[in-house]
Amino acid sequence: MVSRTLLIALLGLLLSACASDPQRPAAEASTAPPTVEKTPARVEPAAAEPGLRTASTGLLEQAREARRRGELPRADALLQRAQRLDPGNALVYLELARLHQQRGEPAAARAAAERGLLYCDTGSCDDLRELARP
Repeated sequence: MVSRTLLIALLGLLLSACASDPQRPAAEASTAPPTVEKTPARVEPAAAEPGLRTASTGLLEQAREARRRGELPRADALLQRAQRLDPGNALVYLELARLHQQRGEPAAARAAAERGLLYCDTGSCDDLRELARP
């Protein structure tokens, strides 16, 4: 009987030790208000890694030059690769729209421009709007 009472007392002691935080005194733990982290009202998309932005920018420049020289298949391949690296870059969609326009594909040019409008900044929005018009 004594061992049973001792076992119950020992279990009670162990459970009470588990319930308190060893880093803070028990009185502080019970009176401290819970901390609530504030979440931002608007969640910004994750920024592309710097190396990816550099790679897509280089590909974009190469594609522009290829398009100007009339190497349309090469420009298309470069732009597709840039889009995979940086899908939120409005300038890639702008250049795709210009490429489709140069190929005589107005529907594809409009579609690329409309997609680019989702990501545009002040520098590229006007050009994308112009290409997105029916």
